[in-house]
Amino acid sequence: MVIGRNQRWYRLHGISIALIIFAAGVGCVSKKRAAEQARKAYFQGQGRALMQREQAGPVVTVNGQVVRRRVDWREGLSLAEALLEAEYTGTTTPVSLRITRGGRPISVTMRRFLSGSQNPILEPNDVIEVR
Repeated sequence: MVIGRNQRWYRLHGISIALIIFAAGVGCVSKKRAAEQARKAYFQGQGRALMQREQAGPVVTVNGQVVRRRVDWREGLSLAEALLEAEYTGTTTPVSLRITRGGRPISVTMRRFLSGSQNPILEPNDVIEVR
């Protein structure tokens, strides 16, 4: 039996189409199931992120116009070093700096900081606000 060109194309592509339909049907899930899977993946990711933070060690948080909001704390880390590591991106000199330690604010005078006479040593979990 001789198969014509069109018949051969139909047989080859008919098989391909059947495989595509089968493969598409295998991966289908309901909206409810998809939402459950997404929620589970989200919470697994949150748990991993929390574990990584805890394993990373203490940090200092820098809020304001900076590239890195989290700076790894180390013994003797000064305010100036933390700001350099955070990479300040503002176009002008900051107007004010404030350190919050244990819920209590520590005032830093910009003029004294820029002159080098006030450069406090930071402690783990300090929060620096650059304005």
